[in-house]
Amino acid sequence: MITRVVSVLIVSVIALLTPAALAEQDRREEMTAKQFLEWSMDQHAKLKTYQAMVLWDMGKGDLRTRLVLIEGPDKYAVTSSNRGYTQVSVCDGTTLLEYDSEDAEALEYRATSHIGTSPGMQMNHPHFCGSLLYKFFLGSDHLDQLAILDRQEIEYGPRVTLADGRTLQSVKFYGAYLYGHVVADINVSTGLVERLKYDSEPVMQVLKDMGPEGVSKFLQDVLESIGEDIEVPEFPEIGTRWTTEHISVVATDAPLSSDIFSTATPNGIETRRMTSAWPRWSPQGRKTPR
Repeated sequence: MITRVVSVLIVSVIALLTPAALAEQDRREEMTAKQFLEWSMDQHAKLKTYQAMVLWDMGKGDLRTRLVLIEGPDKYAVTSSNRGYTQVSVCDGTTLLEYDSEDAEALEYRATSHIGTSPGMQMNHPHFCGSLLYKFFLGSDHLDQLAILDRQEIEYGPRVTLADGRTLQSVKFYGAYLYGHVVADINVSTGLVERLKYDSEPVMQVLKDMGPEGVSKFLQDVLESIGEDIEVPEFPEIGTRWTTEHISVVATDAPLSSDIFSTATPNGIETRRMTSAWPRWSPQGRKTPR
């Protein structure tokens, strides 16, 4: 048994030291930050399946969880949980269904061809089931869906080797859509993202412009528009707040049961069929579900 284990270890080390492996490592060392980010996107795009558990918080230490399961480009199941409140976005490649643990209504959409272009309301909001992570699976041909290139140059941050031997390279860029300034920590061996940190600058800037009283009034108007009689407390001063997603990749290219991507409506929930993609969340639009 010991001999067999030692043999496997020797073979593994030799494989890592082959000319092809060393040449690939040298090539990555010579990449610009933009090239390295594109390489990372391509590593995500070529995966057949992906399983990850995400711990994330909005800078206040209140960790929330998100389970991400992906098969190919168009099947996915994302479950976000926060203190007993759960949101689910599941797509079987044809239909996307979104629902939560409190509402008696689910939203059903016609699926797009890729998780990176999901039409769902929850999948497009970073505080629900949404994440910039999904844009990595689009591949390098769609870098503009991940980063706004004319807003900030893509550049390297620190490189850190962890206690378990993993080396993470930070890449800094301005994220597309709602994400603002982004720091992505990428495993230099696998190319997979292990942490995302962003400041949601477009949203925070609008909130700053509105001021605490304006934000409280806006939230009160939203609640009244959907029939909720809840008094909103005075909103605190708006400052910079970073959201961090810690991504633990559980498995890649491992088989996933087709049941995971079932879009059957849970018992007791009615379905509202959406005829078009949900209007993208934006500080200017500030749309509500009803």
